[in-house]
Amino acid sequence: MKEQELKDALNRIEISDEARGRILEKSKTVNNKKGDSFMKSKKKFAIIAAAVAFVLGVTAFAVKNNITSMYSISSSVPDYTELPEAQQLVKDVGYAVDMVEEFSNGYSFDEGGIRKNVIKSDDTVEEFKSLSMWYTNGENKVILSIDKYGSVTQDKGSELAARNGDVDIYEYSFINKIVPEDYVKSAEELAAEESGKLSFAYDGENHIVETNIKSVSWTKDDIRYSLMQMDGELSTNELIAMANELIDQN
Repeated sequence: MKEQELKDALNRIEISDEARGRILEKSKTVNNKKGDSFMKSKKKFAIIAAAVAFVLGVTAFAVKNNITSMYSISSSVPDYTELPEAQQLVKDVGYAVDMVEEFSNGYSFDEGGIRKNVIKSDDTVEEFKSLSMWYTNGENKVILSIDKYGSVTQDKGSELAARNGDVDIYEYSFINKIVPEDYVKSAEELAAEESGKLSFAYDGENHIVETNIKSVSWTKDDIRYSLMQMDGELSTNELIAMANELIDQN
């Protein structure tokens, strides 16, 4: 309820001025907390945008089939607070995937969301849904990103790190830089962006934040998976071990 609406409602009932003042002050406190929480969610999902950029190829993919643009939309409010069942995922995004409630290293499912994506080429437009699942272990977090799409792309900057049966696991590290919307990239930054070592995300605030991102990715049954950690404790080998746990699900 907006502040003026609350004032109008309080004026229509018989309460003391003191009580009316306490209620209004409490309402302001709650609304401020909601605002702070919303801004934190916005910042969190601005960082997810960098993960999406890596997974779908805004900076990491070489263009093939004349792909001209890609964008992704997700809500700041999680779609899942419990690990969804396969049947629910088929209903929500059109396919079932490999997931676990908890990894052997202690990272457990926290929340997840659905992303709506569009890839445009000269003569086609592909729309598809993806998943971003957050796993936590204390203050540390890992994002499991899952995508299924038909556009032909090619990784640039990633290296083959391991193999599980016929599944190749690639490792990739880069810096994500959150910048104001009017930020001007330097020549060095443009070169790093082209090579896949630097990714940009934009917000409306006048500050710059850099985040070191480490990830591993693989494709299984035409579904692309990525495990990513931002400024975290895990090594590449530990991320590969988590990837193997998911690959070995079926």
